[in-house]
Amino acid sequence: MIKSVNLKGISHDDFFQIMTLALAFLKKENLAELKLADVTAQFEKAFNAYDEAFKQARKTGLVDTKNAIDIIRDNLVIGFYQTIAALLRFPDEELKQAAQRILNVLDKYGGTSIAAMRQGAESAAITNALQDIAETDLIVTGEKRWADKLTEENDRFIAVHAQKTEKEAEY
Repeated sequence: MIKSVNLKGISHDDFFQIMTLALAFLKKENLAELKLADVTAQFEKAFNAYDEAFKQARKTGLVDTKNAIDIIRDNLVIGFYQTIAALLRFPDEELKQAAQRILNVLDKYGGTSIAAMRQGAESAAITNALQDIAETDLIVTGEKRWADKLTEENDRFIAVHAQKTEKEAEY
């Protein structure tokens, strides 16, 4: 018997799909014989309530926009990290040291794993990392444009998230 499963790391869409499959599987069985009819009815009621709440969240029309910005942001985090990491091979010691300092900051907040974080945690990690990276190191490495674009997309994501939250409060 499965006693617990940690599903906190999956998206709402994946969770919805898993629960839909579980409910479909249960409905194929003789629940009375298995003495699961009451539990399944409670599960279905709770799942339907979850489904209704999930539909409400989609009514804002901002979910797709938010997800599209998140993909851009993910690519920027990974690209920025990889670009800075490549500079460690450049034969200029000042540039290599600046790149290493930037990587140290990024690694402190998760490195390329920042892109896999839950959206709120990702926003915070990007904001904090960019605040901690020295402007002079970005200038020395010539990669200030990466940081500026990442800041722009992260700020845009945060703004759309706030707008989505405000619209959800209307429902």
